[in-house]
Amino acid sequence: MIKSFCKFILISMAIPLAVVAPVRAQGISDYIAGFPVMAGFAEQADSLVVFDKADGRILEGSLIGDASREAAAAFYRESLIQLGWQYDPEHQASGSMLFTHQGERLELAFAGTAPTLTIRVSLYPAVH
Repeated sequence: MIKSFCKFILISMAIPLAVVAPVRAQGISDYIAGFPVMAGFAEQADSLVVFDKADGRILEGSLIGDASREAAAAFYRESLIQLGWQYDPEHQASGSMLFTHQGERLELAFAGTAPTLTIRVSLYPAVH
């Protein structure tokens, strides 16, 4: 019993808080390190495109799930801000959301409606 408790404490202490997904997340992306996948959504492996460039990486992929655009936007705004991403509210009007973090831009574009909402995820260098 004490051995199990000690293992639990060691494992719990080894997980950095910055990578823990928000409580409502289904999981973490298999393709973008630390990116939360909203509950009810699944990554579409056949939509993934990855490029490594000298000035950074480019990743594009899609999530498909059952949620309203408003619920998905609220989830990602809250979750990504908690993970250190800066939200740019001016992009909200164009039907997408833009975040920046450590020299990268993350854009989420929404298409369709529940029960088949598609979120296009694009990660690219924040080059000026």
